[in-house]
Amino acid sequence: MGIRTVCFIGGVIVLTAVPSPWSRLGWILFVGAVFLPYTSVVLANSGVRKKGSGPSPFGPEAKGQIEPPAAPPLDRE
Repeated sequence: MGIRTVCFIGGVIVLTAVPSPWSRLGWILFVGAVFLPYTSVVLANSGVRKKGSGPSPFGPEAKGQIEPPAAPPLDRE
């Protein structure tokens, strides 16, 4: 968050106080302030989980195929 804050404040300073040849840098700093949080969240959540390292967020893991119940025999006389 500190880097994002520096990017945002730097973008404001560059776009308001510095002559126009530096305006491209100001917009790059704003883009960094927008996309840095998204990138950090995606990277933080993409860690590899080892099997058995806690409950799955997607529900219980499949143990195999469930067999259908046996049908009762038909009475044919």
